[in-house]
Amino acid sequence: MKIIQILSRSDGGKDVIFEEDGRVLACQVYDTKDFPQRFTWNYVNSILEKGELPEKPLIDQRTPEEINEERIQAIEFELQRLDMKIPRIVEDLVAAVAQMRDIQFSVAPDHQAILGKKADLRNELAILKQERTP
Repeated sequence: MKIIQILSRSDGGKDVIFEEDGRVLACQVYDTKDFPQRFTWNYVNSILEKGELPEKPLIDQRTPEEINEERIQAIEFELQRLDMKIPRIVEDLVAAVAQMRDIQFSVAPDHQAILGKKADLRNELAILKQERTP
């Protein structure tokens, strides 16, 4: 097995392109232990630090539909991860209380950042799902 290229993903993960048994394959690696991965996060980062990869990037062989589906999966995974920090019910309660005029209410900046990120991801997800519908 030989790693050919490692690409950073917008969701914090890495796309790892590797050769095995004469085939070029790809997988995604994240800094988590929540699910099994082909390569460990530390191994991927050690290869990047050593600079053992070719300089020239490979051409992405995926179809636009495949890229779209992978992004949908990545967004859904990220939303699940963020839901562990701020559950959806809390989001709904925050929105409801924020609309009440008689109550002064604010959200901690770090929590507001999470809420904003979740809203952005949901918007992107809706657009991607709409694009895949014929």
